[in-house]
Amino acid sequence: DRIRVLREPRVLEHYAGSRWAGPLPDVLGVLLVDTLRGTNAFASVHESGAALQSDYSLRVTIRHFEADSTAGGAPVVRVVLDATVARRSDRGIVATW
Repeated sequence: DRIRVLREPRVLEHYAGSRWAGPLPDVLGVLLVDTLRGTNAFASVHESGAALQSDYSLRVTIRHFEADSTAGGAPVVRVVLDATVARRSDRGIVATW
């Protein structure tokens, strides 16, 4: 709902008047789809809600999404994702990272 920042060890604050453009999974989902489309590695890439058939599905779990300002200076941003690509036909896993 709000953008949080770690300024000191064990002190979590919020940026005043800040809000994400939407829920983190939605914001990240748009970024992932745009990034995959930009690779031109796939015939087409669509959001999960699209009423289209697909050969593969991508499942992403957000493990960490944070900015740490405890060291002073620019924040150190840490993003950790778990991703799995699976075939829709037999639900077989193609790749994980």
